[in-house]
Amino acid sequence: MLLKNAAAWEGCTVAHAREWAQHALAPVLKKHTSKVTLRYFDVEFYSPRITDIWIWCVKDVDAYHHLLEDLRKNPFWNRYFKIIETLAGVEEAYAKNYYCELIPTWPDSGFRDSKSRTIIQDVA
Repeated sequence: MLLKNAAAWEGCTVAHAREWAQHALAPVLKKHTSKVTLRYFDVEFYSPRITDIWIWCVKDVDAYHHLLEDLRKNPFWNRYFKIIETLAGVEEAYAKNYYCELIPTWPDSGFRDSKSRTIIQDVA
């Protein structure tokens, strides 16, 4: 998920941002943490188009949809951040489909099992 800080976020103090993250965003993420996890990266110093990249690792696509619905009801969505683009993918799908040796990637997300290597990743 590619994000851009909105003016409201830029105007926040560090204390307000921390308070909002703890009291408004964290409960939404915690509600879905058994099936959806988040990795995030700051990129504003590399790109004028986006400020953050959020990568969602997903066990269950329906859980991801529910998470997005909850985020839409939260000031996160369009008040503090603009969603620039969402990209979905399947990790190592080519290798899985053609039974190739898998190339090394980042450490295990915790959602892999022997039956399915499917996750959703929103990446640039």
